[in-house]
Amino acid sequence: MANLPDDATEALVLDVIDGDTITVKLEQAVHTVRYIGINAPERDEPWGPAATEANRNLVDGRVVFLQRDISETDEFDRLLRYVYLPDGTFVNGELVRRGMARARAYPPDTTRQATLTEMEQQARAAGRGLWQTMGGGDQPAGPDVRIVAVDKRAEVVDIANLGLGEEDLTGWTLVSEQGDQVCALSGTLAPGATLRIWALARDAHRGGYNCGFADPIWNNSQLDRATLYDEDGRLISTYP
Repeated sequence: MANLPDDATEALVLDVIDGDTITVKLEQAVHTVRYIGINAPERDEPWGPAATEANRNLVDGRVVFLQRDISETDEFDRLLRYVYLPDGTFVNGELVRRGMARARAYPPDTTRQATLTEMEQQARAAGRGLWQTMGGGDQPAGPDVRIVAVDKRAEVVDIANLGLGEEDLTGWTLVSEQGDQVCALSGTLAPGATLRIWALARDAHRGGYNCGFADPIWNNSQLDRATLYDEDGRLISTYP
């Protein structure tokens, strides 16, 4: 295990609460851990579902290593920690680097703040996540793939590749913002092609792509935007 701090303590991630908070088993007790030095959007805010999913992909169900700075807990009795994967990946920083969280200092716990600030500058310069460059209308610049139709009652979303090149959808996610359900995509989408995405496992026989959910994910009584993110967590398209 490379590049781990000598004072880091091993823990097992039991649940991912949002983009900067997890639940872990540590020394036979269950604790909530708040990541030091960053602030991710809340689950009901723009980018909140994507930040939560990015955090989940990094740590859910995995052994991590926790490092304390100055404070033991915050006002909500959550452990305050820097979090590392066994390979040395600095999780707090990785979320900032991907544009899934902002670097934010919470004195006196600022030992790694310079590193986090540098990672935010990299994310801003690259237009990742929160810092993406917006194009015309409310659609961001990036791959020319768009959500072109949503039938919430049928639990169907259509996406189309409006560009000239093939798009690899590996690592992309389609999110129902109201319920925070995330469908992980894969495969490729040819130029000019449309892909029908079915939410429910019962519709697997219909062709297209199936998310495999047992229960409906689209809210038919309230506004429930469909959002499409690429493998770096950049918002690619929204509907409506």
